[in-house]
Amino acid sequence: MAEKYYAVKKGKKPGVYKTWPEMNKQIEGYKNPVFKAFPTEQEAWAFVGNLNENDNSNWTIAYTDGSYRSDDHSYSYGAAIFLENGILEMSQRKFDSERADLRNVAGEIDGAAKVMEYAYNHNIKKLEIHHDYQGISAWATGEWKANKELTKKYKDFTNKISKKVELRFVWVKGHSGEAGNELVDKLAGEASKDYQERLVKN
Repeated sequence: MAEKYYAVKKGKKPGVYKTWPEMNKQIEGYKNPVFKAFPTEQEAWAFVGNLNENDNSNWTIAYTDGSYRSDDHSYSYGAAIFLENGILEMSQRKFDSERADLRNVAGEIDGAAKVMEYAYNHNIKKLEIHHDYQGISAWATGEWKANKELTKKYKDFTNKISKKVELRFVWVKGHSGEAGNELVDKLAGEASKDYQERLVKN
């Protein structure tokens, strides 16, 4: 496995760490952490050095991902919200045959909707959603036209949420080593039929 350097741009102690556990200590329990994995130490330090304290002021950070399992035609989502008291992890696998035709996209949509719903119900004013499927932002912003029933419902849902919660979308490259994306990818892959939620406290 190629060596990775974990950069914490905003956390308990900003810097570059050589292992996930070391880096994770700096972001657990920290509101709105900013972190990313890089193949070289130079790139990691460059990321840390470009810190702007106002970049994520008052924004709650969430990561979402979707997955599809062909052997049983199920889809799932994994989601994580970085709260002041820890990381809220959420996941679920579903067996809706009609929605499963959209494969992992159905899971991507469910994951994004789940973190929006949480923000809406818990008085979170600003939510930044990191996702690796472009449609999550493109349908919400109108960049893509919502043609299917599921995408139309998603667009309507984001319109409702945005009346109370300011939404911001950040695309991340999937399987690129970014810690938050790797976490929700794992949650989606391991999701069960029963809804799972747990708060990983610092």
